[in-house]
Amino acid sequence: MSLPNWIRDKLATFESKADFSLYCNFIDSCPTRDKNGSELHHILPRSAFPEDTKYPDNLIFLSYQDHFKAHYWLAVCAPQIYKFQLTFYYMANNKTVYQVSEEELPSYAEVYERGRILQSKIVTEYNEKENIKLQNFQCDICGKEFIQVTKGVFGGHRRFCINHAAKKIPDRPNVIFTDEQIKRCGKCLTNKPLNEFNKERKARLGRANFCRLCARAHNKAKNVDFKLGTIKNETNTLKDYTCPNCEREFKQVKPGVFGGHRRSCINYRDRREEFLKWSGTIQEFANLHELPFQTVWRWHLNRK
Repeated sequence: MSLPNWIRDKLATFESKADFSLYCNFIDSCPTRDKNGSELHHILPRSAFPEDTKYPDNLIFLSYQDHFKAHYWLAVCAPQIYKFQLTFYYMANNKTVYQVSEEELPSYAEVYERGRILQSKIVTEYNEKENIKLQNFQCDICGKEFIQVTKGVFGGHRRFCINHAAKKIPDRPNVIFTDEQIKRCGKCLTNKPLNEFNKERKARLGRANFCRLCARAHNKAKNVDFKLGTIKNETNTLKDYTCPNCEREFKQVKPGVFGGHRRSCINYRDRREEFLKWSGTIQEFANLHELPFQTVWRWHLNRK
């Protein structure tokens, strides 16, 4: 496949510190496949380019291995974009892109492919066992078509479409108008009038919110103040603290706040200052000092 020029231009101007040449070269080298035994890949990621998700030139069917490799190169080319890193993190079963070298990439991609094939086999066998047939559905609200899906998938869209397709209240963008007067409580599972629910939850008919009585009982069982939304604890009083390590003073804070500072101050203060002067990679620094990778990654984001 040869990438269109408009896609290359968008990637080139998307992030000044990112170079997507390796990613583009990999997509060019991928053979075009059909829908069977493959995954649909958005060349311009949906998280960064939501307006281009439905363009045919932006869609390509890749094998499971090539799809895994495509997200690997996407994360390598743009290390400062957290969503690209997170996508690969989940695809690689909680492995970061810095923990997978280019030499190890084929073996990781093979493991990913075997997992996807096994998952597809299990879903197919379950559908046959439960006599669940794939069908075509069309939403009568927005008109969106669903080709060869189960009713559960279509039902999820229906709930979303009903809740968010109507006119929204200006000062409460997540609450919509509705003519319904009955709602089911997610705790006691009984249908109750809307006036027995909290004001901001009355119109959210698609969510299993608790009614007022069940919410009070739930919060009381967990020792939570219903009005303030805070945990009740008579011993959790505000005090003044001074860190014995860095002598920083904390005025009228809870013990938990001071404890969080103590852990950071004792364990990571010197290491963080050393990382700010570090010229190597994040993974090398984490391995050198035996630190959690995500901790060093947060230092990297704050440094920028």
